[in-house]
Amino acid sequence: MHPDVSRELFEIESKRISENDDLLLDRGLLVLACSYPYFTVAAKHRSTGKIRVFRFKFDDWNDLPPALSLTDGETGEDLPGKLWPTDRLGHWHASGWISEAGIETAIPFMCMVGIREYHRHKSHIGDKWENYRNQPGFDLPGIVLKVIEVFQKSNV
Repeated sequence: MHPDVSRELFEIESKRISENDDLLLDRGLLVLACSYPYFTVAAKHRSTGKIRVFRFKFDDWNDLPPALSLTDGETGEDLPGKLWPTDRLGHWHASGWISEAGIETAIPFMCMVGIREYHRHKSHIGDKWENYRNQPGFDLPGIVLKVIEVFQKSNV
């Protein structure tokens, strides 16, 4: 997608979260950065009270889904995998992904439809982003909120 079109789409869609005070309050979110291509949001876990910072990279949006990393709220550095959430459904891969063929990615990632690392992983090669990108819930706000809901159900 042309960078200017990608930027414009990002700016329109990101405002649906960043300028929605009721939504932010309801979900316990704080937008830390909203500057193309990055959307960074802090979320407080409802059960544990722990805070995690989610950094989405929406470059080439929406030809590509966003990349996702978790960062340290104070330093902005990537959060070590041992501090990533965990769950029984296997969304969070704190040490990367190990398959029968060996390690396919050595960095932590979230395994969920709509996240770039999911769609690039060998085991999901047939589950193309193109099948989702124009579907309800797979716009920028939908993806961000889905990630936050999975985080809220995790064992942080």
